[in-house]
Amino acid sequence: MRDIVLLDPVVALGGARHVGLVRTVWPHARTPLAGTRGMGEQMARLAVLREGRDQRLM
Repeated sequence: MRDIVLLDPVVALGGARHVGLVRTVWPHARTPLAGTRGMGEQMARLAVLREGRDQRLM
């Protein structure tokens, strides 16, 4: 179990509640969907990241 806590980078893709749970284990987790307001915005942000138009992983 200790080894999984040391993972880096960790990327959390999900809503605020799920990301909050992930951050209890990995406070350094990157959250590229932060600030989105629903599934549509999340899918649009993921499409932008996939196409390489935006490299940030918050």
